This record gives sequence, structure tokens and C-alpha cells, in this order.
Amino acid sequence: MRRKLMKKLFLAFFIFSSAISLLFPEIIERIEVIGNKRVGKDTILFYMKSREGEEFNEEIVSSDFKTLWSTGFFSDIRIEKENGDSGCILKIYVEENPVVKSVEYKKSKSIKEEDIKNKLKEKNISLLPYSYFSPYKIMKVEEVIKELLQSKGLVNGKVNTKIKKDKGEVEITFEIDEGSKIRVGEIVFEGNKKVSSGALRRGMKEIKKHGIISWITSKDVYSQEKLEKGIDKLKEYYQSKGFMEVKIGTPRVERIKKRDIFFSKKEMVKLVIPVEEGPQYRLGSVKIIGNKVLPARVLESILKMKKGYVYNVKKRNKGIEEIQKLYGEGGYFYAQIMPIENLDPEKRLVHLELHVQENDQCYLGKLEFKGNTFTKDFVIRREWLLREGDIFNTKLFELSLKRVKQLGLVDFEKFPEVKPDPSDHRKINVSM
Repeated sequence: MRRKLMKKLFLAFFIFSSAISLLFPEIIERIEVIGNKRVGKDTILFYMKSREGEEFNEEIVSSDFKTLWSTGFFSDIRIEKENGDSGCILKIYVEENPVVKSVEYKKSKSIKEEDIKNKLKEKNISLLPYSYFSPYKIMKVEEVIKELLQSKGLVNGKVNTKIKKDKGEVEITFEIDEGSKIRVGEIVFEGNKKVSSGALRRGMKEIKKHGIISWITSKDVYSQEKLEKGIDKLKEYYQSKGFMEVKIGTPRVERIKKRDIFFSKKEMVKLVIPVEEGPQYRLGSVKIIGNKVLPARVLESILKMKKGYVYNVKKRNKGIEEIQKLYGEGGYFYAQIMPIENLDPEKRLVHLELHVQENDQCYLGKLEFKGNTFTKDFVIRREWLLREGDIFNTKLFELSLKRVKQLGLVDFEKFPEVKPDPSDHRKINVSM
């Protein structure tokens, strides 16, 4: 009985206390900042949501802590709450990060400082003089440099970061040790039954096993980027042989010891690539949809794919490219051909549909030559096979470029700018 009474009294006290706190919320009497030197109190308060004279809220204070930490100004932050005369006092203890005085990259022939800076910009990482020092940023820069080293085949490369502190400032030096290039000693395939390993190795054009020719061309130098490109080429090779459902697994990279072309024993890598070939498909049918200008039989003859033959994605792409050229010669600059492959796994056939979107026929609008101070416009224009107002024939456009270059009087800094006229998309303006 007594225990029940105590429970009721405790519950009543809790409800009473909660009601009091709701009716009379705790107010922030004052916010104090301790330990700041370069970063002013006003700057710190600017990043905070908690304000003097407003209600204290633990969630907002927690959010303030995260916001202040994310600025990168501080290496340590501590927020304490104390009782004041008419409310509570928030004390923010900070330890400022030093300021970066200089950033230097040393000892790298393969990687230029500009390459590193471009990669950092691409990944939205900023480490510049007069910014605040951050160990997290140092780690990210090291990761970028290692990534660049690996893309060059320097998988043994290392980064040693030296940090010199003096009177609140730091000098950062990234010393890059490229190490030795590691070469591909062996390329082994697992699961291939219908296509020989030799044929697959030839299909991987980007990366080759160590030999005299691959050593001269540096195609035997291992890098993750080259391996990924090699895998893409491998898939293309399989699909050119009709294996539409081929799956290339994640390659295993194993370290091995092997003699190089100079008979010295070197550390190399062995690439083990798992393959699931799947069935080989043949062409079942070809259907052209959406064409109005050019008849289907003409487009099929350009495609040069025969029913019943092994389906070849490479040949399909080449055919689409030729169809695109033919439309371009007729002035259909915006013509698009979209292939859709419907697989019949039971009969092992591919039914190919080419969806053609011809769009409008285009004409040459304005033709401008810029920067030709050596000769007059008419000298260049007489070599140009297209006149303003003519149908925009892409073949004649390419021949015109060749003729102008053969004059030897002018040189193009970049490929001509080809874009639609703002007032009429059928007119194509050319500026060079």
C-alpha cells in the first residue's frame, strides 16, 4: 500500500515538474565563447541557431555543435551549460585549427601538380593557402594522389605527408614516391568454354600480358582504369560473337613472381577473370520503324546483317553509323536511330528493331570565319562546297573542311562550332 502511494506521489511530482518546465521554459541568459583567436565571436554566433534571450533547446544546441564542427575552423569543440542569475549560460570552448601557409607537391614525374588540382576540383575538395587546416582534407588529398598513381599503373606508389607547424600556421608538403610500375604477368579466364582464352586475351585491347610488344607499348602496365576498359572490350568482343547474355565477373588480382623479357625475376600481377558465356544468339528478324524518307529495304541493305547468321553487335553499330551518315547526306542532321533487341532464349534468336526518328531536313544558315587575318573570306569560301541556304549535307561539310585545310593558308584552332539558329532550328549556323 505504501509502495503504491510512493509511486503515485512520484508520478504527480513528475507531471508537476513537466508542467512547470512547459509553462516557464529555461531561457539562455548568455553565450560565452572561450579559446577563439582568429575566429570572432560574431562569426561563431552567426553559424548557431541558439540565441541569447531565447528558449534553451538541447536539439538546437546539438545541431549548433555539428554546424560549428562542419565549418572546419576548429579541431576541438565543447559546449557546456551552467546556471545563471535568470536562466542558463552556454559556454562554448573551442580550439582553432591552424591556417595553411603553403601547399607543395614534390617528386613526381608521372603526375603533374595541375593533374592533382583538377582532380581535387572535380571531387569538390579544397586545400588552399590561407584556408583552415583539416586532417580530413589531408586524407582526401592523399586518396586523390593514390588514385592518380594507380591510374598510371603505379600501384606501388606512396604518399608521405609532412606537416610543419609554426605559430598557428602550417606548411604542408606531399612527397610522392611513384615506386616501380607493376606489370601484368598472366591473364587467366575461368568459365570460358566456347571462346578460347587466346581469343579473349586478343579481345582485351587495353591491357596485355607482359611481352616484348606489350612492354614497348606499355600495355602490360597494370592499372585499375586499364583493367576496367579491358573488361568493357571483352564484353564487346563476346557480343560481337553473339553471346548477348555474357556476364564478366569481378577480376581477381594476384601477386606473382615472374621473369621479364630481360630474364630478371620481377613482381607482377596475375589477372583471373571469371566468365559466364551464356548461349550464342543468331539474327531472327530485322524491323525498321518510323522511317519515311528512306525505304526499309535500303536501310536493311546498309545494315548488312543476314538472318540466321551469328548476331554481331559490332556490325549492328557500324550499320547504324552508316545509316546515320546517309541521313546526314540528305540534310537530316537531327536524325536518330535507336536499336531495340528482343531476345528469344528458346530459339536463341535476336529480333532487331531499328526505331528511326528522322526529324526535319536542315539547311546551312550562316557561315562565319573568325581570326582569318592572313587571307580574305572569299578565298576560303570558294573551297567550301556548301552555300548558305543549301541543304546541310554532312558529307560535303566534311569534304569542305578537308579542302580548306589543304589550302595551307589557315589552320583551325578547334573543330568548327555547329549549332541551330535560335530563330529556326532547321537552319544550322557554322562558325570557325
